[in-house]
Amino acid sequence: MEAGLTSVESLLDTSFQLAVLDQDDRNHAVSRRHFVALPGKLLLPAVILPELMYHLNSIGGTHAVIKGLRTIQAGRLEIVEHQAADYHRATEILENYSDSRIDFVDACIMALAERLTITRILTFDRRDFGLYRPAHCEYFDLLP
Repeated sequence: MEAGLTSVESLLDTSFQLAVLDQDDRNHAVSRRHFVALPGKLLLPAVILPELMYHLNSIGGTHAVIKGLRTIQAGRLEIVEHQAADYHRATEILENYSDSRIDFVDACIMALAERLTITRILTFDRRDFGLYRPAHCEYFDLLP
């Protein structure tokens, strides 16, 4: 694992968690290495579950969805629910970045990160998360 990584909480994006679960994903190996070795809590925003399950279903049907859900439930992930204030903040983010076409799920993750003062996002979506300037820090630490 990279030197200097501290034991802090990390939020997972759909792209990262999908790569962890899908052995055929081109980012599977690197995502698994980070998933296993990264210190600290790994928080799975509940808002990514529908998107994640949609992708798993398209890859392998209901059996892939069930396997994905069982893996999430048995693993080291903590599912985090959004609060009403997070959706209000996500709306503000979408309004402020409307020309950038940041998507709804990413805006919700950004809002959750601000509320929980989390700076580390596990994602392969560098565009949206790299573009955004959070209220609680200068930028997000994007891994891997």
